[in-house]
Amino acid sequence: MWHVACILCEPAHTNRHLASVEFVAMEVMLLLWDELDDWAHACRHLASTAAAEVADVAAPLMTALLAGTAAFWGAFRELLP
Repeated sequence: MWHVACILCEPAHTNRHLASVEFVAMEVMLLLWDELDDWAHACRHLASTAAAEVADVAAPLMTALLAGTAAFWGAFRELLP
């Protein structure tokens, strides 16, 4: 909507049929940036989901390992010098 704001400044700016090279380059750059941003968010989502899945699996295993270690040291504490 840049042409609406330029109606009052100069008549040369109101020609909407001639797209400038700068405008086209900026539009392409913005589209590429948006696509890159979408990919970055998707990768971040996959990484955080994978980390959450690993944590969900590792938490019970670590609990069992710590409980087993505590039981071992508690049972054999009197045998240690």
